[in-house]
Amino acid sequence: MDWFAPREPEQGELARLGFMSYLLGDFPGELGWFNQAAGRMPYDNPEVAARILYNRGIVCYLVEGDKEGAIADLEKALKRMPDYPQAKEALRGLRGKLRWVLW
Repeated sequence: MDWFAPREPEQGELARLGFMSYLLGDFPGELGWFNQAAGRMPYDNPEVAARILYNRGIVCYLVEGDKEGAIADLEKALKRMPDYPQAKEALRGLRGKLRWVLW
């Protein structure tokens, strides 16, 4: 058994690295981690997948100004978790129907 054999990180680990990048103020790095996590989304856990998509959408908009990409990610998040209030509110805000300021 090789204790130090390299392995691919799991999507949860990638999402946590994205959050740590956020805490450190490394927003482009955060987007990179969330992109990797989205590429390995757990199809058996819709809540985790929805949260990854939500975070990637928000960061995509804030870092790159990609409104369409953010809307697409938020819509995908809501398909996986329809009762996700933060995703609903962010989507409403990006579509210009804000009830309050998110950021």
